[in-house]
Amino acid sequence: MLLKGNRQSFSRAVVVFLCISALIAHPARAQCDVFLPLFDDSVNYDAGNGPHSVALADLDGDDWIDIAVANLHSDDVSILLNNGDGTFAADVSYFLGHGARSVALADLDGDDWLDMAVAGGHVFILLNNGDGTFAEAVSYAAGDAPYSVALGDVNGDDWNDIAVANYPSDVLSVLLNKGDGTFAAPVSYAAGDGPHSVALADLDGDDWVDIAVASQYSDAMSILLNNGDGTFADVVGYATNAGPWSVALADVDGDDWIDMAATCISSDDVSVLLNNGDGTFADAVNYGVGTNPHSVALADLDGDSWLDMAVADYYSDDVRVLLNNGDGTFAAAVRYGVGDSPSSVALADLDGDSWVDMAVANQLDDDLSVFLNLCKDTCPADFDDNGDVDAADLQHLLSCWGTDCGNVDGDGDTDTADLLLLLGAWGDCPCPWDFNGDGVVDDPDLVILLQHAGDCPDPPEECPWDLNGDGVVNEQDAWILIAHYGPCP
Repeated sequence: MLLKGNRQSFSRAVVVFLCISALIAHPARAQCDVFLPLFDDSVNYDAGNGPHSVALADLDGDDWIDIAVANLHSDDVSILLNNGDGTFAADVSYFLGHGARSVALADLDGDDWLDMAVAGGHVFILLNNGDGTFAEAVSYAAGDAPYSVALGDVNGDDWNDIAVANYPSDVLSVLLNKGDGTFAAPVSYAAGDGPHSVALADLDGDDWVDIAVASQYSDAMSILLNNGDGTFADVVGYATNAGPWSVALADVDGDDWIDMAATCISSDDVSVLLNNGDGTFADAVNYGVGTNPHSVALADLDGDSWLDMAVADYYSDDVRVLLNNGDGTFAAAVRYGVGDSPSSVALADLDGDSWVDMAVANQLDDDLSVFLNLCKDTCPADFDDNGDVDAADLQHLLSCWGTDCGNVDGDGDTDTADLLLLLGAWGDCPCPWDFNGDGVVDDPDLVILLQHAGDCPDPPEECPWDLNGDGVVNEQDAWILIAHYGPCP
């Protein structure tokens, strides 16, 4: 049970919640039944010496996301295969012979298996053997000290090419795929002062892949628009805050144009630059994070269909999560402690529950921190989110048969098991926050939760007030309830 002092502190906190609830509206995050924290405690896995970059994808064809890690000090790349439940097998290393700074994954030789490109003293290509193991690395000269690598089809031939940021020489190198997983000699482009990170996406809506580079000493994002043939126009710079170090590209404001987020190591923040709808960008909006932010990734973490940010902070030993407000602006950062000197963060569903998880490379601990998302869906068969499992949801499930779009049980396939779950849930969706059953989540429900503060009884099924399932009714459960204030779905 809670100690008397803790119970009094919790009581005072809930009084504050009640006061706040009388003053402001509480936007529901109906898709996620956990408010904060979004992530469970981390599980750590050994990697090589000095893990510097992490990438996530299904490498062995079992439909589970695996982990690739570039290790700066052991001159290799580590592969950790998913056990099929969000845990990972021991790492298998592939020696490169030079410090590995960045890793990217894509099918490079057209066999439908994901290969690896690693930036170190050269660019190293490791082709997948068709089972999640990799052939010996083949190296390609790519400029002076390549620091970052990105993969995509830049010349429209349906083969993935390579873009490399060469930090000391202020040059971006592009290596075109010859159509067999080997690459032509690099073509170089000016890319600002200190190009440290590179990403690829169609920025101007012409269906050709463009290049964005975080240019540290220019205090700018350097944009190279594709000429429509795999060559690139002269660089155009857009100011960020001080020392842009890492870049991520995605549509964060829902207008179907790709925006930019860049970590800035000298100003300890993230600069977000929204696309004007033509491949040019608005002035940066800056969001404070931890100290020396090294890496940024974008994904929908709370299930509201808006992309959120995760930032790895090298000197403050944490990841900061910034949730999207639903308009391309971001809420204040929430801190998750990790290991020593996190240098890279990547986002994907690692445990097959359809919620996005985190993997973080801890450079000075020689390991990875994996954070599983705590979000749940109390009504997964309500595909149209109207608060009822009904004929429309049944029609949707049947139209998805054999694919993943009507999956209810989280196994990635729409089948008889999902149909039975849908039929069993027919009718109104549950409203687990409405403790007094009046159809509205409001202050009286919060008071009921407060009355049950403390450790849950055994069995836990008799503790409905423990909304995040951690075995204790506390302020985290109160925040979850407040996040769902309003009429039940």
